[in-house]
Amino acid sequence: IEDNYGNMPDSVFNLLIIAVLKAYATPFSVKKISVDSNGGTLELASLASLSDGKLSAAIKRYSGKVTLSMARMPAIVFKPAATPVKTMLGMTNFLKFAASFTQNP
Repeated sequence: IEDNYGNMPDSVFNLLIIAVLKAYATPFSVKKISVDSNGGTLELASLASLSDGKLSAAIKRYSGKVTLSMARMPAIVFKPAATPVKTMLGMTNFLKFAASFTQNP
């Protein structure tokens, strides 16, 4: 986009990040995505979202940056980054890793 039209406004960049984040979240039955200055949360529809081991592997890989919360609904909680946009980028990278994870036989 920037090659053709120049620098993207922040609002356009944010919308693209949100679209990619939602695309990565869909296969994991993420019910709700929340991001604010306190971090981010991926609320899962049920424990079944953890059953194939991909999200569990990503939680292990990103240990120290994410935690699994079972307070209300199963949720993956992300520590805040410098900005909410960077938190969303971290959440996207987490889901991208989970989507690409395969267990070695």
